[in-house]
Amino acid sequence: MTGLEVVGRLAGSPAGVLKFEPGRDLREVVALLELGFQDDLQARDRRWLADLGRLSGMGPLLSAFSWIFPVLDSGFTGFVFYERDRLVGNVSIMRSASDVWLIANVVTHPDCRRQGIARRLVEAALAAARERGGRQVQLQVRDDNVGARALYEAFGFDRRSATTTLLRAAGDPPPAFSAAGLSAAGGRITVRPWEPKDARRARRLLARAGELEAGSSGPVRQAVGAGTLAARLSAAVRGLRRVVWVAAGGGDLRAIAAAQAVGAGPHALEVVADPAWVGRTEAALVGGLLADPSGPANAEVRAEISARQTGALAALEAAGFERQRTLDRLVLDL
Repeated sequence: MTGLEVVGRLAGSPAGVLKFEPGRDLREVVALLELGFQDDLQARDRRWLADLGRLSGMGPLLSAFSWIFPVLDSGFTGFVFYERDRLVGNVSIMRSASDVWLIANVVTHPDCRRQGIARRLVEAALAAARERGGRQVQLQVRDDNVGARALYEAFGFDRRSATTTLLRAAGDPPPAFSAAGLSAAGGRITVRPWEPKDARRARRLLARAGELEAGSSGPVRQAVGAGTLAARLSAAVRGLRRVVWVAAGGGDLRAIAAAQAVGAGPHALEVVADPAWVGRTEAALVGGLLADPSGPANAEVRAEISARQTGALAALEAAGFERQRTLDRLVLDL
């Protein structure tokens, strides 16, 4: 039986590794994620789980939707582990690109850890990726989670990059904004809001910073691709608000900062600087972004910054952000 065929074919009660079935499993998976990740859940994570919990009330209808719209399954799947009629393990896997898959939500009930459950779930997820043409699998893990790192390294995953999460509480006043110091730092740099003409130079900056292959799509990367009609329509439908600032000079961009929010939710923020300019423009850039009347202002802001962007991390901490955690991005070439 292949990884994609690990389905609940057993007579009677479910047992072992089974393919995730929303109507049967969603409610228990939500409860398991809340229990297993309770120390790491941010406000947006709790809102997402609450939404899933409400959706789980549909029960068998969820499985019916999966059957009626099987195309949805081509981009997302997952596996669960049952022991004595109780769901005690979960893994999610979703397509990131045509041949790249992301593993997430690997969790085992605290009463059932160190029994090989997580290993069996990851094996099933990797088999699913291979059978669907995957050539690479990526995941994120806390840099201080020794047990999880050992599990993934045993499969051959290796660390490619890291991202630090910082949080700025709602109500904190924005830092004073001034670009005057940039000329003294070797500048002739202008810190200003984004203009449409910046898009091509922004792509070059992302390439130099190594962010085009970073395995995720933060506010800066989304802003760079926001000029297409599809992107504009998607933003309008979702009620997305975005503000972008750049540090420009010498005919090119030296750094970009972007913040965005959906509806009345908290802002997500990202800063990317040219490697040759790290530490030279970020403070003024963050100050301009936070002081922008259409920007985050006094809202809660969550920033996810590449660990390579040391200047951005320092600038955000100086602006009142507090570090929450660092996640390593691990990659396995299949």
